[in-house]
This record gives sequence, structure tokens and C-alpha cells, in this order.
Amino acid sequence: MIASHQQIPYAFLLGKSERYERSWSDVLEALRKRPAESLGPEFREALKYFAMAVVGKLEKERVLRLLAIAEGIGLANFMFATQVGRTFSVSLPDASFEFTGQPVTAYTDVETWLEAYFCALIARDTAGVQALCAVPEDVHRHADLKPDAAGLAVVRVFKGLHDPGAAIGQLLIEAMEAVQPDRLSDDRYEYVNQILAPLLPVVRCMLSSDQGDFNEKLEEAVYDHQGFWGSDQNMDDTQGWISLPLIGVSALAFDSKGFAMTFETEYVPGWLAKGEF
Repeated sequence: MIASHQQIPYAFLLGKSERYERSWSDVLEALRKRPAESLGPEFREALKYFAMAVVGKLEKERVLRLLAIAEGIGLANFMFATQVGRTFSVSLPDASFEFTGQPVTAYTDVETWLEAYFCALIARDTAGVQALCAVPEDVHRHADLKPDAAGLAVVRVFKGLHDPGAAIGQLLIEAMEAVQPDRLSDDRYEYVNQILAPLLPVVRCMLSSDQGDFNEKLEEAVYDHQGFWGSDQNMDDTQGWISLPLIGVSALAFDSKGFAMTFETEYVPGWLAKGEF
């Protein structure tokens, strides 16, 4: 078992989750009234509480509700940015309403897109995955947080997995070149090297239908995740308490190839990877 670097008592995290649930009506009101200002920040909040629920091993129903909240808000965030002037429907736990898209540049960056995409994979929301894959690259280029070549190349790989016409092999080669250390800026080196780059061999092994190599690369990626997020400067960031990317890739591998994990880790709970809902 590869344990999470964060071991926090169940009761503490349950209390956090219950407080978030009590605030849910206020969150919905903020989303209704101020979507442009609220969607991105509320997506981040929902991800935080989802990670807490997983780490705390809270009841499945609570974990899945928080996943549904995060996935729904994450999808709505990008639809809002791309459906400018058009009205679209949003379904969240306990609520359904309509938004009219507006131009926004906050929370439309590559990393936020990847988080929304992995949430959709874990939730098995096929329509949500397709909607996110339709987000134009220009949305990321115009985001407040500008993308680098590595981030854009990784996004292209994951979009390509859902496009039968994509030259996925070439996209993987381009991404592997883009994440080479000599092509990374100093401020992106550790994150790309330990979080984004390890995803690519996992995807390659999934596409090659080699389950043994898939698990080997997946386990290596878990240790990279632990090394990055378990460092003194990152260990309290809930973003690293679980590996959203590796849960998402594991879910995709299980659903498309029947690949099951042959090792255990708290960063990638098996029941989420297998969709045992």
C-alpha cells in the first residue's frame, strides 16, 4: 500500500464535509447570481472537499456527491467560457438552472481544464468529456494563467484519446518532446516533470494494451506524485492529497481496456478507478 502523505482523522474531515454541505444552498445562490465570478472559485472549493472526503475515507455516497458537485461546476465553468451569448442548462445536486455564457479568462487555464476533464472521467460523464474536448485551445491561450507548450501538448493528447481521427501516436511524441527538462521554465520544471510528464507513459501503455507495463508506469507516477505533493512546501495543499489525474487515467483504462490496478494506493482509490458506484 502506498499511503497518502496526509493522514487526517475521519471525524475532522467529516466535520469539514458537513460544513460544506450546510453551505451548499449559499454556493448555489452565488452560482445563480454571479456565475462569471463564482464558477472557477467554487470549482476549486468543490475539488478541495472531494479530496478531503477521499482521504478521510468518508462514506461513498458523500464522496460521490462531492464528485458530482465538482464535476458539474467544472464542466459549467468551461461551457460558460465557450458558449458566449448562448444559453445552456446546468445540472448540479439539488439544482438545475440555465446560464448564458460570457467571455471570461479566469480559471480557463490548462490545469483547470485537466482537473475538470479528469473529474468527468471519474464520474463517467461521457457527454461532459465530449463537451470539454470541444473547448478550443484559444480559451487556454487567452486565460489569465498562460499555458506553456508542455501543458498544451498534454491537453492535446487527452483530447486525442476521444477523437477517432486523431493521430494519437504523433500527439504522444510531441507531448513527450514538450515535457523534456531542457524545454521547461524553472517555475514549471518540478510540476511538469513529476505530475504531467509521468502521465504520458501511462497513456502509452494503455494504448499498447500492455496491462503489466501500464501498472508499472502507473505505480511510478504515483511515487512521482507523492514526491512532489509530499514535499514540505506542498504537503498541505489538498490538490495533492489524491491524484486526480491518475484516478482519471485509471478510470479510462479500466473502462476502455479492462485494466485493473495490481497495487494499492490511497492516492488512487480502486473503487473510484473501477466506477464501483
